[in-house]
Amino acid sequence: MFEGPGLILDWSASRHIAHCANATCGDRNGRPSRTTAEVARLERDHDEADQHHGVVDTLVRRWLVRGHLEADEARELRERLTALRVIYEQHIKVEDRELFPTAARLLSASEIKEMGCEMAARRLPPAKTRNRSDQGIDT
Repeated sequence: MFEGPGLILDWSASRHIAHCANATCGDRNGRPSRTTAEVARLERDHDEADQHHGVVDTLVRRWLVRGHLEADEARELRERLTALRVIYEQHIKVEDRELFPTAARLLSASEIKEMGCEMAARRLPPAKTRNRSDQGIDT
């Protein structure tokens, strides 16, 4: 699961790698490893991206229902999508340069496979709701 560039780890996988890195690479004074600091940054990225994704989802659903967005909504959608692009560009670089090499060094093949299966299971699409009002769509 860690070979491909641009693969985005979820927070639990990142924490597992950080824990392993800290256990094996932290300094004698108890200071966290560089990997732990990078994982904290990645977790903040996930939190920020989640906020943007929530707004994007609402705006896109609104657009689909109405067939258009108001000018201020369209502007906000563009801004949120731009912010997500910036977050993910940096996020992916950190994963590719720091986290994936650490994972390859510290985790066994079975641990990597197990984390990959857990990540895939969390990305299954949610059950469909019965009507649009259940999806929080404002028209």
